[in-house]
Amino acid sequence: MTTKLLKCSGNGLEINADASNGFIKVEVLDEQGEVVPGYSLDDCDAYSKDEVRGRVTWGGKDLYGLLDRPIRLVFQMQMAKFYAFKFVSCM
Repeated sequence: MTTKLLKCSGNGLEINADASNGFIKVEVLDEQGEVVPGYSLDDCDAYSKDEVRGRVTWGGKDLYGLLDRPIRLVFQMQMAKFYAFKFVSCM
């Protein structure tokens, strides 16, 4: 699943999902549809939990540095239920 172009309004990404029997990974694309370095599917830490506010990270890092940039998110899911996502501010 790929989102429309969004303004990255926080330096973290939270998802409401149940991936306890599988996984979810997220890739970040720029305005031109190119993968933002460091934010590919391979860089993404596989999310395999059942949480309302689960944090998605890439090599342990958040979206810091992408704040206010236009991006698209690509969600790759296997054996997972996905309900929602939101940008959040993290310290």
